[in-house]
Parts: sequence; C-alpha cells; structure tokens
Amino acid sequence: MEEITRKYSDKDLKIFRTFIKEGYSHGERLKSFVRGLNNRINIQDAFWESVELLKNLLVFLPETHPLAKAIEMHVADILKTKGVGEGKLMKTLLEVSAPEKLNGSSLEIKELKEIQEKASKDKKFNLDKALKEHTDKYAYLGYREPFSQGYNKEFFRKRLEKLKSEESVPKKHKLSFNKSEREYIDLLREFVYFRNYRTEKLYEALYYLEQVWRKLSVKYGLGEKDIGYYLLEEIGKLLNESKKVKDSKISERILGYAMLLHNDQIELITGEALRDKKDSLNKVDSTIKEIKGSAAYRGKASGNVRIVLKASEQNKVSEGDILVTTMTTPDFLPAMQKAIAFVTDEGGVTCHAAIIAREMKKPCIIGTKIATQVLKDGDLVEVDTNKGIVRKIK
Repeated sequence: MEEITRKYSDKDLKIFRTFIKEGYSHGERLKSFVRGLNNRINIQDAFWESVELLKNLLVFLPETHPLAKAIEMHVADILKTKGVGEGKLMKTLLEVSAPEKLNGSSLEIKELKEIQEKASKDKKFNLDKALKEHTDKYAYLGYREPFSQGYNKEFFRKRLEKLKSEESVPKKHKLSFNKSEREYIDLLREFVYFRNYRTEKLYEALYYLEQVWRKLSVKYGLGEKDIGYYLLEEIGKLLNESKKVKDSKISERILGYAMLLHNDQIELITGEALRDKKDSLNKVDSTIKEIKGSAAYRGKASGNVRIVLKASEQNKVSEGDILVTTMTTPDFLPAMQKAIAFVTDEGGVTCHAAIIAREMKKPCIIGTKIATQVLKDGDLVEVDTNKGIVRKIK
C-alpha cells in the first residue's frame, strides 16, 4: 500500500477525480442491474453479467485506500502550515475531511427519524407502509455473509422505538483555506464518502443477487447455503458441466477459510493450513495492558469489551459495551448504536468507524493493529482518546 501511496503522491488531481468518477459510474450500473434482476429470464446469463459488473467495481477496492492516503498526506501537510501540531493533527484531519454527503447508513438513520417524526405528529400516518418502503430501500445494509438476508421490517420497527430525536452535528474546524488547499480538502472528503459508497454498493449487489444463488441452488440440487462457499471457477464448472464441489470441501469451508493473495494468485486455505496461518499471525503478548491507536473521535469511556469479528456476532453487544473489531462496515450499525465506544485494529481518516464515530459522537480509537488479539470478551477497559490509548482495568 505504501508503494502505491508514494506512486500517486505527486500526481495531478485529475487522476484522483477520474478514479472516483469511474467508481461511481460502475457502482450505479451495478445497482441498476441487480435491482432489476426480477425481470431477467435467463438466470445463467444474469449471473455472468452480474459477475462482470461486480469485477468492475471490485477493481476499486485495493486502490481506494492508498489513493485516499496520498491526498490525506497532502492535507496533513497543509494543516501543519496552519500551525496544527502533531497532537491535534488526527483530530483536525477528521474534522476537515467530514463529507457533506450522507452515505447509505446515515441516510437510513435520517429517513427513519423522519418516519418517527411523522408518526408522532399524525395519528393517521400509515407506519406499516412507511416501514415496508424503508425496508425495501435499506434492507441490504444488513447483508454481509451469503444468505444472511439483510434487515427486515421488524428490525427497523424495533430500531424506530429506540431512536433518539436529536441530530448529531460534527464539530466544525475554524481554519480557513485558499482555493488550492480547498481542492485537496474537498477531494479528501470525496474519498471518505466514496470509500463507504463502494462497500455499500457491493453489499447491495450481493443482497439482490441472493435470489440468483437460491435459484441455482435449487436447479443443481445444492444445500441451501453451499453455493456461497463456491469459488467463481467452481460455479463456472457447475453451470457448464453440472460439476459440484465435494460436500467434504464445502463442510471444511463452512468451518473457516482464508483467501490469500500472492503474486496476483489467489489461494483458498482451510483446515490445518488455516490454523497454522492464524497461529503465525497471532503472536501477540496477551499480557499487554495498554493498546495504542489513533483517536477518530474524542472522549473517554469505560465499559466491558465485546469482540465482534463478523456482523452475525453483534447481538452480543449490549448498551454501554465497548465494541472491539478488526474494522466496521455498514452492517455493524446496530452494534455501534448500542456501544459506548469503538476500538478497531485497522482504519484511518477515511474508514467507516471514524465516520460513524463522528456522526454518533462516540469515542473511537482506530488502527490499534492488535486490539482483537489482546482483549477478550468481558474485559473492563477505559478508552482514552485524548491519549489514543485503550487501557485494561481488569
């Protein structure tokens, strides 16, 4: 990633704008296609066309972060010329990079609050119809794993009952910038928005493509969720030769798998190979009492740790817990609303956790690298964002 960042650090801003513009174009084409899948007759053609559209958007996943980082570095240099010291640099970066456009998760909250307000003012308001339309529009935000189905109407009904009426307004910086400086800042804001946009569009596509998976599963006599564990070339053999993957292989993948990228080749590992790889990566001193990271939103909070490594585990998060994860994605929103603070292994100014922490005004420390390995469920910790430290209390 550092190599790519350096490669683009002195490039014309048109390259960055073109990159984002093309990303939006591919995202909207994918969205339009998958939302019209019900009108497709040939299910196999629909599958292969969706694969090509997904590939077009997936190209933007590995390069978005280093490109955004290159712009972030420029903005950081600008802030330093304004007298912003290292101690306040991350905080100010987060303030100036806050996008004006709302991502899907934020729009969903905004529109649910509007439904809440209308229902409270008008006794004749058709709440059931409004929630159905809201679900049709935003169910995909809860989609992460194959056949996880997304959010349903009852989920949003329960959310409606717990919503707070006040809007969260990010704190504004007091710095002024010239036209050239403003171009970099506006571009960084666009990257912050785009990074979440491309992720949400991928989830949206996978949510609507589930109907294709189900039809293929029935046609070829597969287990209900088996096709979610097929590689693309294996699906090709299934469609062209009716060749299934052995049940034993699928069972192994269900227990756990990893995709390793090396020299442009992808390797899938399971079983003992997976355990060996995890052991080699998890060599961290579990006696560590303090974990350091970057403050994404200021404040202090104490609470019990809840490790959430995938969205399906977020039900264990209760009000007042500290959410600890590798990184957050749009489907983590229910857990984030209940948690009092967030701690992540990964992330920077443009990451999802930083954006949501700012919107919810909750303490957040990102980029700790080891939080999910050192902490465990039930640990009592203090999150001190003024020092960028997560401290074990007991």
